[in-house]
Amino acid sequence: MAEMESRLGRVPPERLLEAATRFFEEVESKDRLAVARRFLANPSVHADPAPFLVVESIKNWESLVFVSYTLQRPFIVVAIHKEEKERLAEAARRGDPDDANDAARLRLLERMGTPRLIQAADFVVDTTGCFLVYDSSHRQCHVHLTPTFLQGLSQVLAWILFRGEDELRELIIQAICRLAQDRGFEPVVEVSS
Repeated sequence: MAEMESRLGRVPPERLLEAATRFFEEVESKDRLAVARRFLANPSVHADPAPFLVVESIKNWESLVFVSYTLQRPFIVVAIHKEEKERLAEAARRGDPDDANDAARLRLLERMGTPRLIQAADFVVDTTGCFLVYDSSHRQCHVHLTPTFLQGLSQVLAWILFRGEDELRELIIQAICRLAQDRGFEPVVEVSS
């Protein structure tokens, strides 16, 4: 967003997909590393002593390799998956401005090279069947998780943290509860069988 807005100006949410398409056509299609360079220009990225780096939503293979090489940190690719019908229903319910243009957004991601990253994923975390419902009147949030989701995320974390899967399942649920509480909601977590 920072790199896009530095070149195109402030983008209102309802014009985000249009701006992202324009940014890709004018900048990223000619310089696949533009966003990666912007990310690496932040001194705190280089100063962080962590042995691994978590980068969300990197869009192309070239950027991933460039960031990994520059920071001298290995990468793993984690793909988040949700069954398509459920993903579309969730997008419609959420009502984010770019969700109305889902087909155009998917075409843009294809042009960016995102499917190549997804195909090369070291791990896949399947969120099918998981949902979150906020009850503002009672300040509760109901979190429904599936064993498949917990297993997939536990496998990723086991690789990074070298801990057992059962311990990690509990840590994941605790982290979800803390996040809900930080937002002022009392969590009710349910894991389907």
